[in-house]
Amino acid sequence: MSPKTKIAALAAVAIAAVAVCAAVVAASYGAVSFSLEGAEVDGVQFKDFTFGDVLRLAAALIEYPSDGGASLMSAAAGLIDSVRLNSTLAVCNRGLLPVSIGGFTFDVFADGVLVGNGSYSGSVAVSPGINATIFVIEDLDFAAMSNATVQAFANNGTLEVMVKGEAQAGLFNAPFSMESQIDVKDAIRDFVEDYLARR
Repeated sequence: MSPKTKIAALAAVAIAAVAVCAAVVAASYGAVSFSLEGAEVDGVQFKDFTFGDVLRLAAALIEYPSDGGASLMSAAAGLIDSVRLNSTLAVCNRGLLPVSIGGFTFDVFADGVLVGNGSYSGSVAVSPGINATIFVIEDLDFAAMSNATVQAFANNGTLEVMVKGEAQAGLFNAPFSMESQIDVKDAIRDFVEDYLARR
């Protein structure tokens, strides 16, 4: 084999090795998935109350929880300005190599309407076959919600939300989308009680 042929063969092997390594890395980052593990209400911002609003909320608290929270949710739905959620995201690495997830932002939708957003400013390394947990904050704007969403909340105290975003995973972007139903009745009750106690 001539020197030129040897060089060409070595170059071909090197290129193939680089291509295989790149494919393995890409496959590992492509095997990253996100899921919404849970969310808790961290804060509720109310609009200004009238005296009539205070009376309705106080009466609804008396009925809670015997009526399943229906009276309280109905009374509170139109008075909530925004809700802050602490959410737990699980990042699963089903690939062959460790992956690094950088900071990202995401949007929150209810019935297809953009109602809030959130962000994660840290970074986390996820080993193969392991789930990592990320904690994020979401602010939901009730004024942006559709009438159907607010009515559903008033009826049963739950919010159906979809979280969509794109995380930076090494050299790749990892889009994610997840849905969850969040029961906020008890948290709303606690915040209403606290709000009225300070008035």
